[in-house]
Amino acid sequence: MIRGVVHYPQKLGATGQGTPDDYLDKLAKYVPAEVTAAYVALTAGAAQFAVKWPTYLVFGVCLAATPAYLYIQARRQNSLTATRWYFYLLATPAFFFWATNVSDGFRDFVGWSAKEANFYLAIAAFVIPLIDAVVDIILAKSKGGQQQTVSGQQATVSGQQPPVPTD
Repeated sequence: MIRGVVHYPQKLGATGQGTPDDYLDKLAKYVPAEVTAAYVALTAGAAQFAVKWPTYLVFGVCLAATPAYLYIQARRQNSLTATRWYFYLLATPAFFFWATNVSDGFRDFVGWSAKEANFYLAIAAFVIPLIDAVVDIILAKSKGGQQQTVSGQQATVSGQQPPVPTD
């Protein structure tokens, strides 16, 4: 699976045709599994301390690591699958809302109850991919159908219809 959100026409199959990521695919790609695994393990270890600052330190490191890790992974991929710059801006709040939902220590720091954290996560899960789609459309129109990717390559995103699957 390509780690960054794939916008049309970047996702290519063996025939050179493909479709963009759908809403659920986008949602799953905002917070990388490697960062979530590290966060869960490190916060469990940090909870053993009598003080709270190790939990906050783990949160800060993982928050910064989320866009950094996604950027490194995007740079390793083919330029056709390069991630758009705003994906990193959206991945950061995605991690924030996910982390406050799974970590009692950081949720207490923010001042949210478990119900509030669940509610805010549900809103974020809806709004963040929506923002991605809206920004993609706005930037595509403002640049005459061209989108800038992380690798500096141009990808045409407007004026084309997705290909019809032949299977």
